[in-house]
Amino acid sequence: MGIDREEAVAALVRHFSLGDDAILTGPVARGEQGQVWRLTTSLGAWAVKELFVVQTPADARADAAFQDAVRAAGVPMPRVVRAADGDVLLDLDSDLVRVYEWIDIEEPDVDLDPAEVGRVVATLHRVRVGSSGPVDPWHTDP
Repeated sequence: MGIDREEAVAALVRHFSLGDDAILTGPVARGEQGQVWRLTTSLGAWAVKELFVVQTPADARADAAFQDAVRAAGVPMPRVVRAADGDVLLDLDSDLVRVYEWIDIEEPDVDLDPAEVGRVVATLHRVRVGSSGPVDPWHTDP
């Protein structure tokens, strides 16, 4: 994170009400859209995702609403953490971050039950959410 680490931690715990005695470690993982830091506080552990892709507050809220719908449908995934005002995005001196509950990820398992994998993927594809604007054909065209 480009901002001073202590300032970043203070802003995170204040904005998202994450508890006291915060310790930030990482980054602990990296993906295509961001890197993940682990934040441990008196209330638990949190995944702080530092975004590589710029998101507007409206886009972040829409993305979080979709994630909530997917989780409510039964797809296992971390819970989105929101600020008291419902905000899911925090700008830390030009570094955009989002916070999720911490989930320990296991090593890849080639012996997963194919039927269960199919059930989870099918559940994900049945989730329907509205759009406030045009939808990219990538999401709709076979």
